[in-house]
Amino acid sequence: MRAALHLEKSLGLRPNNADALFLRGVVKGELFKEDQGIVDIEAALELKPDMADGLMSLGVLQFETKEYDKAIATFTKVIEAKDDALKDALYYRADCYYALKDKEGACESWREAAKLGESDARFIVKNYCNTDEDKIPKKPVRTRRKSVIEF
Repeated sequence: MRAALHLEKSLGLRPNNADALFLRGVVKGELFKEDQGIVDIEAALELKPDMADGLMSLGVLQFETKEYDKAIATFTKVIEAKDDALKDALYYRADCYYALKDKEGACESWREAAKLGESDARFIVKNYCNTDEDKIPKKPVRTRRKSVIEF
């Protein structure tokens, strides 16, 4: 992928370029090299902690690699910041709790997301959280969240 080559060249010239590290992490995530993407995004956040969408991107990759406890902590930081990714962070955090079989934690986040208008969360609250079910019937298929940067 050409983007990856350009980012490698940029980092060869300026190894501590937080933006290039972040973008390379996003690209690696898109190439299903999530573990490598996590390393790059964490390094970028070390250099530039207030990087827009950095925490959300990190949380998504942690979720994809099934590092649910780490992802919950990351999504919680996004939620506390109340930025544009709030609904997505709530939904992903709920999915992490669900994967850990914590219905109470999952439903708390899904209810918050539903209040903000997240339609899949509404479905889950109605058909899972407000029932005695131990799993979501016909859980909506969630595609990976699009990053700020589209390739």
